[in-house]
Amino acid sequence: LMKFAAWRKVLSIFLLAVFLCAVPSLLTACSRTPGSDSTELDYATSRYFQALYRIVNKTFHPAVLEEFHQIADALASCVAAHEDYFTAYPDAKAAYGLMVQIPDILEQNLEPNADGNYVLRELPEEWLFCIFELWHYVYPGVYGAEHSTENCTDAVLLKWIADDAFNGGWSPCHWWLDCYLTGSQYHVQWPTAVEWPSH
Repeated sequence: LMKFAAWRKVLSIFLLAVFLCAVPSLLTACSRTPGSDSTELDYATSRYFQALYRIVNKTFHPAVLEEFHQIADALASCVAAHEDYFTAYPDAKAAYGLMVQIPDILEQNLEPNADGNYVLRELPEEWLFCIFELWHYVYPGVYGAEHSTENCTDAVLLKWIADDAFNGGWSPCHWWLDCYLTGSQYHVQWPTAVEWPSH
């Protein structure tokens, strides 16, 4: 009986170790490809642009910026968990890498006014253009993806915003990166460097 109890204890410890090793993988490993029915990236991207809408060309409260920060952090985590999605879409990977830094840019470049609010128009011109053109170029792709099918998936989203072949040679992400961020008009220093696609 004592031998059985000892064996059962060893087995319990082994199973616990297996469980503890497996949990992080279950929480972080989103190995599905864009060809699946996954919608996590679409959901996180849509929430990001809903938050961006609340600040574009507006006066906004610090609580709005804090919420935007949290949503951008969630989007960054989602992108990291779906690394395989971006193999065929380097423009999207770079664009997302910059998008999630915009709350930091706002915090670093804006001061509350007398009412305790932020005014987006007080951003330096180069950052203002980056944000306006993100909204101008990339959001229509997100909007188009959402309305192209009743059940928008991550694969549909990436095709609309990042597939150059699907968008006549220039995807929304490609337009934003090349025209306003890598062009000669504005050279801005982002808080964290990203891996730039080569064209």
